[in-house]
Amino acid sequence: MDKLHRNNGEEVAALKGVRIIDLSIITAGGNTTQMLADLGAEIIKVESGGYPDPFRFWAGSQREAASDSKSWNCAPTFNMLNRSKLGITLDLKSEDGRKLLFKLVREADAVTENFRRGVLERLGVGYQALKEVNPRIVLVSITSQGLDGPHSEYRSYGATLEALSGFGSVTGYDEEEPSWSGREVNYPDQVASIVAAGTLIAALRQRDRSGVGSHVDVSQREVMTVAVADRIVEFTAGGAVPKPQGNRREPIPIERCIACAGDDAWVALSVHDEEIPALSRLLGLSEQSDLAALDAELTKWSASRERKVAAGELRAIGLCAGIVANGKDLLEDPHLRARDFWHTVVHEEAGPQTLRLAPYRLSLYAAEQSVLRCPCLGEHTEDVLKALADVSDQELLALSERGVTAGYLG
Repeated sequence: MDKLHRNNGEEVAALKGVRIIDLSIITAGGNTTQMLADLGAEIIKVESGGYPDPFRFWAGSQREAASDSKSWNCAPTFNMLNRSKLGITLDLKSEDGRKLLFKLVREADAVTENFRRGVLERLGVGYQALKEVNPRIVLVSITSQGLDGPHSEYRSYGATLEALSGFGSVTGYDEEEPSWSGREVNYPDQVASIVAAGTLIAALRQRDRSGVGSHVDVSQREVMTVAVADRIVEFTAGGAVPKPQGNRREPIPIERCIACAGDDAWVALSVHDEEIPALSRLLGLSEQSDLAALDAELTKWSASRERKVAAGELRAIGLCAGIVANGKDLLEDPHLRARDFWHTVVHEEAGPQTLRLAPYRLSLYAAEQSVLRCPCLGEHTEDVLKALADVSDQELLALSERGVTAGYLG
């Protein structure tokens, strides 16, 4: 099982020895297996030359305008979510591709996917087919609405999920249209990936005790509804439909972003009732000033200060305050650098890339020692199929000629 493990021989990695076949795409699936790779699992990402992960073509490719480069290997979105993984190509619409996938599944612990419900079954590689090959296999399916129920056939994107889940009804500003996190964040995918990674590990633990695998059903809609479940309780208790509160949140008297000196410079601030006197003194107001006067003076005060200065002065009197940081701020942040949150790798197509590491630390395992660049499309096809599927050089050539293991066919 460890023939292809690439985590520098570290014996203490939490998931060392776990092999996962990753059929997933974009954020929900990519970040699920990224977190597992950070914990030491070996991830074999399977793409098709005719249908690579769409994130390979997402706007922002570092060399997307260069006609002589393979821009599908350069997109920051793809390269961020797929570092430290092995990458192969297989056409699962072909019989040969399916046979090779089954050979990989025999040597694996889990499979992940986030296609529309029923896609794996139509390809002939659904859970029933996988467990016939390997009864101990765990399949994690991340779908829009779950694998059953009247809406299980729905397709969705992040905006759809935020709306259907109820999340969109409480975001945004009073009396304005609902807001959504957009593709810049895509909150539903980010949250679903955390749930999927955790349930996969739980399913592996259950398998080790029972001897058989399982099919994990992760509904992105339900994951998002969990985030606003308190609003359901609020409605059932009082009958009032919760509405968005913008940057203010009852019962906290001040909780908003304040504009500072400079272009698009902001500080986020939360002030509780017992903290009002300290803020009043900072602003030179009487502790008996009303909230409207305090808010107005705060707006004038912050407009005359650089954001980091303003945030520092507010924190100095015990308030919760912080700048609204952009990408440049985060890269230069002394706290993140002190914690070795950033790691630079060199990609042969995209060049140097600064990648974020896992947002946690295991005292016995330094995750940064395992970070490798993202794979180019099909980069490890030969190594993986030789090691795990016993494919010869002659067979590899024939598979490539028939398009089973082809590179990008666009």
